[in-house]
Amino acid sequence: MKGTIPDDVDADADAVPRKGKVVTTKPPPILPDELIEEILLRIPARSLVRLRNSVCSSWRTLISSSQFAKDHLRRSMAVDPALTHPRIACYGQTYLYPTIGVFSVRSVMGNPPREPTKVVPYDYEGSFRLIIGSCNGLMCLHDEEGQAMLWNPCTGFTSQPLEIGCLLSICGFGYDHVNDKYKLFAVVKKKSGESVSRMFTFGPNSTWRTIQDFPHKLGDRNYRGSMVDLVGLFQGFR
Repeated sequence: MKGTIPDDVDADADAVPRKGKVVTTKPPPILPDELIEEILLRIPARSLVRLRNSVCSSWRTLISSSQFAKDHLRRSMAVDPALTHPRIACYGQTYLYPTIGVFSVRSVMGNPPREPTKVVPYDYEGSFRLIIGSCNGLMCLHDEEGQAMLWNPCTGFTSQPLEIGCLLSICGFGYDHVNDKYKLFAVVKKKSGESVSRMFTFGPNSTWRTIQDFPHKLGDRNYRGSMVDLVGLFQGFR
């Protein structure tokens, strides 16, 4: 009967076809989602950014998720322990274009100091040249007009500028792992001359929140840096 398969066709679809035999083919194998994610985690961040708009929607969603970013950072730090070493970043124009130079603490303490271990072009069109701090690959920058923003040197991502409205006297940038948020802590002077402590949480619809009046008089110097005891500070000011 036309269209029927002969009785002597091998059941094994992968067998070598012989004359008079009808051979079916198996569909291509499908990789488990867990294996796909493990492969993508091994790709450098810059390459992932370039490929993000060229892959399927499911991969693009995975790459763009905050959990994937955390896993990628965690794996990168495990593979290269040097990423966890203390470093110093500074803005400079010693090249033909503005840059952010990264120095190891050991190189800065050397005599004479060494060149930066890494130089990242900084082509943001603005005056964000004051570095507040860095955490998990993100840098928090501040300008002289009373604004702050986040910048990812690897991906080029910049957040919307945060209107602070005044110059920061004492400030620090860090990550609150309890609430999974990046926060900026600052002590600012009010028009009355009094100083207040404020906390800003980066994210949609975020605003400043006054914590308490700062009990000490501020001098003329500005202090910037990264938070040290993030857990104790952020848990107390949630």
